[in-house]
Amino acid sequence: MAAQKFRELYEHGELLQVTKALNKISKGLPENLSLRLDFNVEVQDCARWHAIRFLHMGMTADSGRQPFIHTSSAKLSRYLVDGEVECVPHDCCPVCWSAWESKIRSRECPNCGSRLGKQVILLLDTDTCPDCKEGKVSKQKPVCDHCGCRVAPEMAIWG
Repeated sequence: MAAQKFRELYEHGELLQVTKALNKISKGLPENLSLRLDFNVEVQDCARWHAIRFLHMGMTADSGRQPFIHTSSAKLSRYLVDGEVECVPHDCCPVCWSAWESKIRSRECPNCGSRLGKQVILLLDTDTCPDCKEGKVSKQKPVCDHCGCRVAPEMAIWG
């Protein structure tokens, strides 16, 4: 929703002063450099040290060309943590919110020590591989047909 609104503001000229300023500044930069203006939508919990970024958007300008929009949004995953369902980006720990890449291959959060299959259980509603997001896995066929990652029975609950 926020990314669409940002794009609409850009397309309707509401960000014209900003795009003109980016364009002017980028004209003075060497060709191999670009200028970015970024906005993030994050959730911060005072009890945790980390914020979760749900949306990243902004504008990029290079070599004096018209600035263009860039956006990315988090791919959310659901987990069961101490009996509660937590929904966080797939690369975050659902307990402490720190970065935790590839939970299937590296089962322990590098920050808080929570373990996939112990304190953290992955809730899978689809057959999309939770590791590569491209292949297929199921309870009957837990090895991804794309990346070969194995989703052990204690790691996940299929819904």
